[in-house]
Amino acid sequence: VNVATPAFDHANDDEEPITPQEKYYPSDERKRVRSACVACHERKLRCIMLKKGSCRHCLEKQRPCTPRVEKKRGRPRNSGRPHFSQPGFAPPSAVQIRPEQQLQALDALNNLTALTSNQLAASGLTTA
Repeated sequence: VNVATPAFDHANDDEEPITPQEKYYPSDERKRVRSACVACHERKLRCIMLKKGSCRHCLEKQRPCTPRVEKKRGRPRNSGRPHFSQPGFAPPSAVQIRPEQQLQALDALNNLTALTSNQLAASGLTTA
């Protein structure tokens, strides 16, 4: 096979000959395809997308070029954590606290506030 001689596109014999560089690297091709279209993937062909919105193989076969949707791999995010919409799970704000516990918490907070105020007064600082 002599690579230096231009190859002919026999479908269009009345046109100019196509050089090997033009045959394998047409100017309207994109450099890289993220994933093959459905037809190329099924036939295990390299999918060469053209700027026209169709791949070369689908264009030659005059078929619609349908992009393939890739499935996400791996487990879904936050799969190990409980979600608020799951039955039996309540966010912290919805947890019921008995009134005695609420009173104890308020008393402890009041005592802490009084202690802090007394310490500030003893040190000469005042609260605003």
